[in-house]
Amino acid sequence: MFEQNKMEARVASYSYLNVEDALKDDRTVSRVKSLNGVWKFNYVGKTEERPLDFMTKSFAGKDWATINVPSNWELQGFGQPIYTNIIYPFTPNILNIPKSKQTYMGLLPPRPPKIYRDNPVGSYYRDFEVPSNWNNQSIILYFGDVSSAFYVWISIEKGGNLI
Repeated sequence: MFEQNKMEARVASYSYLNVEDALKDDRTVSRVKSLNGVWKFNYVGKTEERPLDFMTKSFAGKDWATINVPSNWELQGFGQPIYTNIIYPFTPNILNIPKSKQTYMGLLPPRPPKIYRDNPVGSYYRDFEVPSNWNNQSIILYFGDVSSAFYVWISIEKGGNLI
């Protein structure tokens, strides 16, 4: 999965109601809503174990952990940290391959699209409200940094009904 439904890259900027507000150089009056903070979080070690229902209206995330966003889940106690001075471990150490047959890339070099290991999944959940004065405005959901494929579900509620 790569860049599906993604806007072209551009410089991050702030939106203001008018030129006068923009020239004040005061980001607190911009039309930006930060979603940084505490989110509900669920970590599983295998793709097959990921939750499939957390985007429904009835979901509350009662049994989920919390995590600060932005952060790195491996540094928050979920999964195994991968240090950037080593190659990502594409395969677990489950194969009886003699050391003489191994390369600096591990037991098996990557062979896209196959992954010879379990793929951990982190799921994030957060409720938030869009300011009412943003009605009929274009709204861009901006992710400053995601280091792998991800999906986003947005449920919009108006007058108590999902639309």
